[in-house]
Amino acid sequence: MIRLWLQMQSRCPVKSFVLLSALLACFLSRVSFAQQSAPAPDGSIFTQPPQAGPCQQCLATCRSDVNNPPKLPDIAVLPGWRYRGCWTDNVRDRTLIGKSTRGRGLTVERCAYYCKDFHFFGVEYSNECFCGNYLSASTQQRADTMCNLVCIGDFSHACGGPNMLTLYEKDLEPGSTA
Repeated sequence: MIRLWLQMQSRCPVKSFVLLSALLACFLSRVSFAQQSAPAPDGSIFTQPPQAGPCQQCLATCRSDVNNPPKLPDIAVLPGWRYRGCWTDNVRDRTLIGKSTRGRGLTVERCAYYCKDFHFFGVEYSNECFCGNYLSASTQQRADTMCNLVCIGDFSHACGGPNMLTLYEKDLEPGSTA
């Protein structure tokens, strides 16, 4: 199952959270996946599974993403904060050291409020919020497309990715949001 997840995730990284849920549904219902095949003339990556169900939906999502990549989540615009991009994070060397929380209702706005006494805040992996006054020396900026997971409390905004932090910095110029 893990090998299949990695194969599918590498072909459809933007919708990895959708693929994971569909893969889990397949596993739990014990539905078999179709075997991977070479790309067909129509651009398909996977053969059709023998029966309908969550696996077929998962494979169809992957197939459609190859030809029509989905729109990435929006970056939240917050008064008093500036978006600083997508940054690496590591559980052994956190990008932001101050305080943190996680939760089912996480939004960028809630994280900003939680971190109001800090210079930086970031959201990661859809449901994690980190605060700090400086960035770890080991962190590196990455392409915004690496922070492709939506917030669990607001499906329209980007909330980082696996080991990737959507980072905001306190705006020291009153009235500016960009």
